[in-house]
Amino acid sequence: MKQMPIDPATVVNLDFNSPGIPDTVKKLRPALFMNGNTYCCILGPDLEAGVVGYGGSPQEALNDWHKHLQERIAAPRNNDEIAQEIVDRLNAKKEDVW
Repeated sequence: MKQMPIDPATVVNLDFNSPGIPDTVKKLRPALFMNGNTYCCILGPDLEAGVVGYGGSPQEALNDWHKHLQERIAAPRNNDEIAQEIVDRLNAKKEDVW
């Protein structure tokens, strides 16, 4: 899946093994970055097509992203290739994906 290009100066480094990180975040590894004063978490080619979450802290953005991810894969739009790829990656063994 193509990932949205993000200005390296805005990227927030995330320890994917930290307590409280949802398993879907650990497995899919979305990007986390600052967008003005807001944290943004994204997996996908852009803010419109990708799965996106926002928050006032990194944890809030990750939680919002996780919520939107669950909604998107529970009821994907017709021909939603991003949702299908996410489902495939979540169902794959780690060795098959990375």
